[in-house]
Amino acid sequence: MKIKMTDRFIGSIKPNPSKRVEISDTERVGLRFRMSSKGNASWIYQKKIKGGKRRGNKLGTYPNTTLAEARSAALELQIKAERGIDVVEEAKESKKLIESQKLVKDVLDIYIKTHIDQELKVGQSRDGRKRQLITYLKPFFSKYLTEISRSELQSIIDTKQAEGKVVMANRICAAIRAFVGWSHRRGYIENDVSSALQKAGKEKSRDRTPSLEEVKAIWLASLKMGDLWGPYIRLCIL
Repeated sequence: MKIKMTDRFIGSIKPNPSKRVEISDTERVGLRFRMSSKGNASWIYQKKIKGGKRRGNKLGTYPNTTLAEARSAALELQIKAERGIDVVEEAKESKKLIESQKLVKDVLDIYIKTHIDQELKVGQSRDGRKRQLITYLKPFFSKYLTEISRSELQSIIDTKQAEGKVVMANRICAAIRAFVGWSHRRGYIENDVSSALQKAGKEKSRDRTPSLEEVKAIWLASLKMGDLWGPYIRLCIL
């Protein structure tokens, strides 16, 4: 049945115990009102996608969704369909993307187990790299890796720089770049947002020399270091 639907007309429809009632709207072509034999009513919109197939879209139940709301939703779908946009396929792709996303903590765990623990030499450098990443990425552990922006990563470096710890900030920058770059190459994120991260600044080499009292203390301490390193330290001093 085709008719220009009105709120009064929709409200007067009664369920048919023997079959489903279906009314097509002549004002918004493709919009249909359906009522089951048990009286459950809903809105359906059908439209052929430009260059594609005909799609049926559920717009909600009645009376939770009014006639005006159903027509408005149908119009939005009509505009997209005429542009060749398939909202059903969009929803499928969106679902796949969400299912494929991983939390920062999960990806970091994989990175530590498969890269840091396997590729880096045992020692303070490896332990420091793990500690830096865990410490400074912890606030993002509950977020998806794809949700982290470059500005958020940069703020970690800038905060440490503001503390006057330029060397540490640069080490953190290197650690983050390595982790995010690895994640990009492994397909956990589409874009490497860390590639343009700015270092904290140029590092200055240390030019301080020990005082005479400090040299004496080092000399005395070397006497307790055994026959190998003790003489070596004293020779360096001389």
